[in-house]
Amino acid sequence: MAEIRDIKIVSFQLQSKITNLHSVIKKCRYGYPMAIQSFPYKKENEKILPFPTTFWLTCPYLKREISKLESSGYISKSRELLKDKDTLEKFEEARNITIKTRMSMVDKDFKYYSYLKNLGIGGSKNDLFIKCLHVHVANYFRTKVNPIGKWVLEKIGKNECENCECCKFLNK
Repeated sequence: MAEIRDIKIVSFQLQSKITNLHSVIKKCRYGYPMAIQSFPYKKENEKILPFPTTFWLTCPYLKREISKLESSGYISKSRELLKDKDTLEKFEEARNITIKTRMSMVDKDFKYYSYLKNLGIGGSKNDLFIKCLHVHVANYFRTKVNPIGKWVLEKIGKNECENCECCKFLNK
């Protein structure tokens, strides 16, 4: 389960109050969260709503670097990778791990159980239509098999910032 310190840091990183943080799944060498696991639901205006994005990237450095790749056409390039049989098999393994993880956090009588069970990585209804590389990196940090996330990290090369961007959180 998430510690209060991590909840505050993740809220700082995302520039939004986080209400459904389950745990931190990856930290950087400075000890700050890079990716989290979220509960598959969140409270919003007194309602409990589904939140199918199980793994979420929080590292400001990686978010920025991945956004550069996305704006350079890497989303469509990533879709091409899934045409390879071995890559697709690893992708499906990551999808299955994600669904299993998500569903382990909800009761079968949860109102949105069936809905959540039918969604893949990042809450996608169609896994072969990749629309965000960030979620695949977070997914790779947890599953260790997501080939899209691994490929993105290889393209970036340096997977942590040099100057501890999140250290400024402690100075506020």
